[in-house]
Amino acid sequence: MTSAMIHYFSATGNSYHAATVVERRLKEAGYNIEWQRVEGGTTPPDSHHDLHLFTFPVYATDMPDIMAKYMWKLPRGNGAKAAIIATNGSIHATTRVPGAQGDPGSSFDHARLILWLKGYQVVLADAAPYPHSVTIGLPVANEAEQSRIIDLADRRVDGLAQKLVKGERSVRHNLLLAIIYVPTGLTYGLFGRHFIGKLYVADGKCNGCGICAKTCPVGSIRLTAGKPSWNWRCQGCMRCINMCPKHAINTSIARIALLIAIPLLTIEWWPNTITQSLGLPTGIVGITLSLIIGLAILYGVDKALFLLERTPITHSLLSVSFNWWFRRYLDPKFRAELNRTPKDKRTGGTRELG
Repeated sequence: MTSAMIHYFSATGNSYHAATVVERRLKEAGYNIEWQRVEGGTTPPDSHHDLHLFTFPVYATDMPDIMAKYMWKLPRGNGAKAAIIATNGSIHATTRVPGAQGDPGSSFDHARLILWLKGYQVVLADAAPYPHSVTIGLPVANEAEQSRIIDLADRRVDGLAQKLVKGERSVRHNLLLAIIYVPTGLTYGLFGRHFIGKLYVADGKCNGCGICAKTCPVGSIRLTAGKPSWNWRCQGCMRCINMCPKHAINTSIARIALLIAIPLLTIEWWPNTITQSLGLPTGIVGITLSLIIGLAILYGVDKALFLLERTPITHSLLSVSFNWWFRRYLDPKFRAELNRTPKDKRTGGTRELG
């Protein structure tokens, strides 16, 4: 029997949902389907399949770092067919405002390059706009608009799935745009994503249930005194802020101001002072010192804020946010999927989320 492996990373369920749409068409065509959920440290299975489908969200015009690392660990493809479907975030289903349906950027070009180097034959590469989940800074569409966005995206993905089962090659790419997008994706992948979790704060609605920590794909969250804190491994996937049943995780205005303002205000003054007092040349030395000192100050400010959050008065001040009223977005079926451990098959056992 013809077999397919679905490899997916999904933060709030869009990429998982898209994969289920393709699964239906593959099953109709007689494929035997296996699933692999990608989490931090997931090792790809060393098994042969006629087709490999990779689905993932788009982060800052690129594929998530967690998915890229997973794909680099894939065994040699030896010419096996591969399909890529990226899911970018959409604000509105039909508006013509540029960017309202998101942009896949260089995401599937990046994935296609990795798969080509690993010996896979990419026969389909495209993207579909599902409801965005960037709740850290953008309001989520209402449920009616979400349904319209999902309906349009499902139709697009189903069309791609039909091409896939018919054996039609459909690889969307634009080399010039992919090259233009590289700096944005690279900057976010190397630096920006680590910073996202440091802008979060759990406000007074938090009951210490630990769902955010248990479902974080890279284990970036830990509970201290019953409250979550984020380390520097954050993927910026927004799963925690959208999973929280109390809507207690929000973007701290104070953290944004302090973590950005203090390093910027100090890195200009300290390097000049040090280089002048030591008689060192400016230029590259000053830039290097600026970077080192800026990172050190950023780390110190974060630790200080973490301690201040332990006291009720300062915690109330740090909990002031601008997105507390935003809706959250999570694909309805994805919460149940997250109940399964990454090693379980999709039809396997479940565990409770606390």
